[in-house]
Amino acid sequence: MESIFTITTIDDRLYPKGDSRCVGYRLELGDAQESVINNYGDIHEDSYNYCAIEEVIPGIYPDVIKEYWYMWSKVANEYVSIEKPNRYMTTCNFSIG
Repeated sequence: MESIFTITTIDDRLYPKGDSRCVGYRLELGDAQESVINNYGDIHEDSYNYCAIEEVIPGIYPDVIKEYWYMWSKVANEYVSIEKPNRYMTTCNFSIG
């Protein structure tokens, strides 16, 4: 079954509630990663300090196959790859469901 790669930005300043927004999806992982790293469409919007790419399969309440996490680096002025933050270890499917 084919999957898609959703891109969700997360502002955790109000953690644990926070704010998240699925800004789109790509059909290829490389395209999703490029979109995040290059901040296409200004997805950071000067407030979303995390970004998650989730590989999901089509369906209702789709399963997340794999996650890729990024954090905004003020020094680099771009999203950089990180391990999934501990505070989100029990949460999945930020984008759909």
